[in-house]
Amino acid sequence: MNYTVTRSLFTDHMVKIFLVEDHAVMRNSLMALLEREPDFTISATAESAEEALELLDDLDANLVLVDISLPGESGLSLVKAVRERRPDLDCIVLSGYDIATHGPLAKKVGALAYIPKYKVREIIPTIRQALNHVAA
Repeated sequence: MNYTVTRSLFTDHMVKIFLVEDHAVMRNSLMALLEREPDFTISATAESAEEALELLDDLDANLVLVDISLPGESGLSLVKAVRERRPDLDCIVLSGYDIATHGPLAKKVGALAYIPKYKVREIIPTIRQALNHVAA
């Protein structure tokens, strides 16, 4: 099991992200990008849906950022399971796949948003927009 806790901040305005991404380079790049934001922190990481589900019940996070393409169960299956078991956790799906095809599927299983990985500049604004929409 690869479980990483990088830091834990317990404030109401901190976005505590559980990052589920199977590719180490992408996971590390996303962590670096997200943690540049003063109100974002990575609370935990997982490399598969199965590993993420093992950690889910004890997780201190308020957002799950999920790769759609994971080994074993898909990211979409994970989002559905998260929404059933932890409705307090919001989910956003990341993918290299086209948004027209997979975006609606992500929304259908309960994701707040779908972000194509190739649109790196849109990751932070999309996360903020999705979370602000929920808070409103």
